Amino acid sequence: EIKPGLIVIANDGGRFSIDYSRRQERLAETSTILGVPLAEGDYQFDLMSVSYSANGGRVLSGNVSYSSGRFFDGDRSSMSATLSIRPNEHLLLEGSAQRNRIELDGTPIDADLFRGRMQFGYDTRTFLSAFVQYNRVAGELLTNVRFNLIHAPLSDIFLVFSERRRTAATGGQPFVIDRGLTLKVTRLVQF
Repeated sequence: EIKPGLIVIANDGGRFSIDYSRRQERLAETSTILGVPLAEGDYQFDLMSVSYSANGGRVLSGNVSYSSGRFFDGDRSSMSATLSIRPNEHLLLEGSAQRNRIELDGTPIDADLFRGRMQFGYDTRTFLSAFVQYNRVAGELLTNVRFNLIHAPLSDIFLVFSERRRTAATGGQPFVIDRGLTLKVTRLVQF
């Protein structure tokens, strides 16, 4: 991948960037992407991106971006926006939306992603975070909630709940695809 670009940083901490990337990928066998069959062979991707990010240290910040370029034997354009709210040093709330227009074999496909994130730091040792993502093409909702307790330096307890579910039953398949609860305990051992 080759990726030249230009970044301009404003006095208020905002960032404006323009990027160009060129990438090559080889499919070893015929594959299907978004229901469209693609022949084996080499594919070249050219992508031009423009974005602006406001200073993330402020109470209200965000970013917007647009990109356009080749995608296998078609084209792809993408627009995204993120809004972040940090009312105090303990809490961060963030929401984002991304619209992808992909055209393969003359067929336009809209692939939208919506995300929400929350991070809460009670103190320097106790943290709670949550992430939710909706993928409109797949019709899936992903949820991830994580509790982290630092019980000693470089020693943590993590409790993580994850779930992936369909937003509508299809072909008699269940709504919940997978669900898990994980407990991880780490302890620094010095010798």
